[in-house]
Amino acid sequence: MTQTVWSKGDLKIIYSNPFIQGFEENAVCTSMNDYLYFYYDVTVMNREKTLFSSRIGTAPLVHQLPAEIDRIIGFDMEKALVTADIHNNTWDVPFHRLTKFAMVSLDADIRNDYYYKIEREDNVVNDDGNLDEWTSYTLSIGNTGEYYDDEKTPQHGQVVEIRGLTESDLIALKETALTFCKDVLKAHEEEKKGGMRSMTGNELKSYNTSLNKQFKPTGINLWEGK
Repeated sequence: MTQTVWSKGDLKIIYSNPFIQGFEENAVCTSMNDYLYFYYDVTVMNREKTLFSSRIGTAPLVHQLPAEIDRIIGFDMEKALVTADIHNNTWDVPFHRLTKFAMVSLDADIRNDYYYKIEREDNVVNDDGNLDEWTSYTLSIGNTGEYYDDEKTPQHGQVVEIRGLTESDLIALKETALTFCKDVLKAHEEEKKGGMRSMTGNELKSYNTSLNKQFKPTGINLWEGK
């Protein structure tokens, strides 16, 4: 089974159980732009506890994530929103703290599957001439929509927020996403040679549900200060 894992301490994001099909039944997908159907599971776990799990069939998809990670890491923070600009000279000790904020979000009109949000916070602190600078990131992954199950019972989404991430953590997540996509295409090609499997009933039902809701991806949004 194709599975790729990003981890930080006891926390894991697991991509697994992919299904991909080209626009033509016998076509082999050679890139992540060639698919008609693309499904996979995403699971967030802390030790043995599952914090979030979903079968993904609508945007945003995992192959969009690397470009957005590059985008937030390389973002010009001179254009970012200033969330704190604190000057304090109590007891004649000069203190200044400047905090700037930027965010990228990968979402959809309906968040019944999941979405990503990556927040960046840059801090510069000058405490009596002692300068300290650092950058931290927060990754949110989950869904926030309200929908109904087969018995017409309302179901509400959930979001996992992972704080205190570094640039290295995000680069590792980017590599995890790239590896998963590469493995998906490789497994798809091997499956094709041996005879492609058909979509399961649940996969087809999820896709048709999205169509019935007239799902249209909003694309990728960058939020910044003006």
